[in-house]
Formats: sequence, C-alpha cells, structure tokens
Amino acid sequence: MPDQSSLQQALPFLIFGLIGIVAIVIGIISSKMEKQRTDGLANFARSAGLQTMFQSDFDSPYTNNWFSNLFSDTTTNYSILDRFNGFKPFGEGHSIRMRNLIAGPKDGLEWYMFDYFYTVGSGKNQTRYHYAIVAANVPFAFPELTLKPENILTRVGEHLGLRELNFEVNEFNQRYFVTCPDEKRAYDILCPQAIEYLLGFPARWWQLGGSLIVIAQMGALRDDMCFEVMQEITGFLSKIPNYVRQDIGFEPQSTGTTE
Repeated sequence: MPDQSSLQQALPFLIFGLIGIVAIVIGIISSKMEKQRTDGLANFARSAGLQTMFQSDFDSPYTNNWFSNLFSDTTTNYSILDRFNGFKPFGEGHSIRMRNLIAGPKDGLEWYMFDYFYTVGSGKNQTRYHYAIVAANVPFAFPELTLKPENILTRVGEHLGLRELNFEVNEFNQRYFVTCPDEKRAYDILCPQAIEYLLGFPARWWQLGGSLIVIAQMGALRDDMCFEVMQEITGFLSKIPNYVRQDIGFEPQSTGTTE
C-alpha cells in the first residue's frame, strides 16, 4: 500500500490528469453538438433551396482595412457584411468573423443567415460576442425603424435621449422599445394588424432600413430559428397596409449571394 506522503505527492498529478480528461470529454461533446448544429443548418438550407458557405470559406477574420482585404482570399465572401453597414451589431469591435452562411432567393425575397462573431476590448479585458443573424432584402424602402425587446438597457437609453414610440397596445409597449426618426411612417408600418401579429411570436431585435430587415439574436444560429424567423418576416410584410406598400414599395435588384 502506498503511504500517505506518496499519495499527497501524486495528488496534484491525479487532479491535473482528471482535469485533462474532463476537458477532452467536453471537447468531444462540443464537437459533436456543433456538427449536429451545422448538419441541421445544411438540411434546412437544402430544403429551402438556399446556398451554403460554411467554416472553411471564412478562415481569415474580416477587416475594414482595404489594403488587408486586398490579400485575403475571403474578401469576396466577407463583402456580404458591407450590405449591413449601419445595422447592429455590425461594425462593432474587432476580430470579426462570419460562419455558416446560408443565402439565396426564396418567395420573392433575398435571404442571408449566418453566425457573426466580434471581440470588444483586449487581453484579460476582452469579451467575445456571438450573434445569430437572419436578414432579408425586401421590395420596400423602409425608414430606420428598430424594435428591441424591452430591458434595463433600453430603459436607460430612453433617459439618454432616445425617443421611444408608444402604441395603443400596452402589451406591445411593454415588450418592445421602438425608435424611428420618421414617426408617422413607423405608425403606418406598425399598424394594429402588424402589432397583433408580432405579439404572437417571441420578442426579437428587429431592424428595418432601406430594403433590409435584419434580426439579430445572441447565440448560435440554428435551423429552427432560421425557419421561424423566415416565417415571421414573411408574415410581417403581409400585414403592411396597401397604402403604405404603394408609398414605399419597389422591386429591388437581386444582389446575389457571394459577391
């Protein structure tokens, strides 16, 4: 039998070995879960008739520096992000990466779905953010209209000068913090039918501007989210009153999926 001193000497090595085994097991499980997720996204894209561009096509981080992008094989792929200038969380932080792009036309709209990563800060003070993005290029010219789920940050924003739009439905006011420089157009778009429709789904971060609708959600992109948000955006567009459609409607050119 080993004596007590031998066990005490071996204990740090046993703990280190156990930690290593646990780390390996966690890594294997995480890898399997990630494969299941990307397989689900691929199956969704296939069933929806959309194109895919997964990890290997985005090995280099995106940069806004023209000279750096000049020598990057991924410039063409990442240029898709330029379409979302002015929308959040695009343009924030550094070490920006995009993964698992699903894109293409469906039901008269141009769709973009992908994982989006960026880092804020550096060293020990850096924070990594991960968003799931679902966006649609639509046949309308929207004002800059944002619907953000109500939380402590949106309430602070109101005190910092962001003017919140209020609607006749109190439940909607409690769920969403709505901002738009063109208040009349916002009220026209968010008509009672549209409000009732949105209340039937989970609160999401909606951003409308120009011919784009962008929904950003913290966390990983999943096939069920892609399907649900596509349905929500399509349904929301159907609730826009005809007189508003006549004012802001147009037929956008197809922008392709990889230019």
